[in-house]
Amino acid sequence: MRTIRRVALIGLGAIGSAYAQRLNSAQGAELTVVAGGTRKARLGNGVTINGERVFFSVAEEGPPADLVLFCTKYHQLDQAIRDVESFVGPDTLLLSLLNGISGESRIGKTYGMDNVLYGRCVGIDA
Repeated sequence: MRTIRRVALIGLGAIGSAYAQRLNSAQGAELTVVAGGTRKARLGNGVTINGERVFFSVAEEGPPADLVLFCTKYHQLDQAIRDVESFVGPDTLLLSLLNGISGESRIGKTYGMDNVLYGRCVGIDA
């Protein structure tokens, strides 16, 4: 089993924030929130999650991650797939946390299905 240290996450809404907050404080984890332009500037000022101000490393490009989490809305997935390109290497695991059942196939269409994981979120309430 390989060790996952470098994680890239795109989509800092309800699901993305819940995962990002936990990953950001996980010992040994290196989390990067993927965002560019004005969104990058805004997220760089910190985000309030469950009453706590959390600061993330935010980047538009970076080295390949061990794991990329897709936490966007479904209609934003195609752009997210393009936006994470520099974070995806031949061994990067790709995990879709979107509602629905076709996110994985859309990610796999671009990056191949060999490293696509199927995921499910449980117990995250807004």
